[in-house]
Amino acid sequence: MKYISITLFLLFFSGSFCSAQTTYITIAEGTNIFSLPNDMVILHDNSTLFLVASGDPNTVINANEIYKVNQYGDILKKVTFVDSTKNNEKYNHIFCIEDTIYTLGWGETNGPDPYFYLLLNKLDMQLNVIDSYEIRVDVPGQNNDFGMMVGQAYYSDSSFILFSSTATYSSVLSPVIVEISKNGELVRAKYDLVSTGHHIPYDYLPWPQGEGYNVFMYDNAIPGEEPGGYIYSYDKSLNIKNITKIPEYFYFYFTALPIDQSNYYLSGTWFDIASWNTPWRAGILEMDAEANVINEFLYDVLSDSASNTAYRSAIDTMSDGNVILCSTNNIIAQQYPQNEPTYINLFKLTPKLDLLWQRYIGGDGKYDAFSMKVTPEDDIVILGAFSETPPVSLYKTDPMFIQVNSDGLFTGINDEHHNLKSTEAILYPSPASDIVNIEFSQLYQTASFYL
Repeated sequence: MKYISITLFLLFFSGSFCSAQTTYITIAEGTNIFSLPNDMVILHDNSTLFLVASGDPNTVINANEIYKVNQYGDILKKVTFVDSTKNNEKYNHIFCIEDTIYTLGWGETNGPDPYFYLLLNKLDMQLNVIDSYEIRVDVPGQNNDFGMMVGQAYYSDSSFILFSSTATYSSVLSPVIVEISKNGELVRAKYDLVSTGHHIPYDYLPWPQGEGYNVFMYDNAIPGEEPGGYIYSYDKSLNIKNITKIPEYFYFYFTALPIDQSNYYLSGTWFDIASWNTPWRAGILEMDAEANVINEFLYDVLSDSASNTAYRSAIDTMSDGNVILCSTNNIIAQQYPQNEPTYINLFKLTPKLDLLWQRYIGGDGKYDAFSMKVTPEDDIVILGAFSETPPVSLYKTDPMFIQVNSDGLFTGINDEHHNLKSTEAILYPSPASDIVNIEFSQLYQTASFYL
């Protein structure tokens, strides 16, 4: 929604005050120029471990970083892992299990006969490495020439279960499920070698009876179907039982969140066929076991803008059962710097996906949301990337950590350089000469603006 004005002196929205909670924004300096945030885990002391991979565009050697940030946004510790003998080594997932930290990722050895492997690191609570395991996972018929897409991993029954896809040199991304024990033992590795084309699994849910999985992925090679989001139902040996197209043109960046034994929320980025130039939109579906849509929330941004859900994890629930959705608004160059500023959008919805509030965070640079979680105290924590607009470099991004309260608001900012606010409306461009565009929360059908 847009309105036009020449001079804008004051924008007013009535609202209620909220109780004081600890909030912050912290922008760190990555080890290398390009930072790729991946995952986070909230600890019992209300601090958060943020997992970030950073790379130099001129080399294949990555630095993997764990930041420990307290509830006030102070970086208590940063640990960097670099192995110059390994290529493309990335830590993608982080867990805290029985006061032990685990990171799960993958890499490639150097040398005349390189091979790919999964990597499991075990650390103590002070982030000292206890053990490190390389797990080689060979793909039948592919001569071991493969890497791993990011995928999704969960911990269950003393094992880490990773759903990912192999990236072979034949350009076929074959879905794979790998189970690894806490001691780095390969329990099983199963492949879908029937499907062709590119498959990118973003999330998965086990069947209620525990005999298989529903995998939410992008697929571009189903005969007679357009590329987009699909639910692949697999048994435990990764035999396909059913394939269902995700409704409402949902395309990628999926996060699945179970409600009960039958129903679940599925957030993702959907395709708006009416906006061919910037078609991406954030949304949530409430679905049953047969993939029927029960309720939905589809965020309809301006026709010349785009909105992507947070890439790794975009939805979580609060203690009252309400749902939080996180996305990035006005995103053009996904995961890379861009000329125009962006906003992180937070939405609070009822369990039936009716909108309660919507917030805009950012606007003075590119804010890019990768992962979002709700703390046990109902604070909202976001892991993202920040870059200046216009960018100082094509690759210059920094890791960014944000915490707002249960109303999606800041009660104080620990970084005076970023006078950041969480608002229900945004004005752009800033500064403006002739036209000011106003966009406001989708909660309101109409709004009053005072000039």
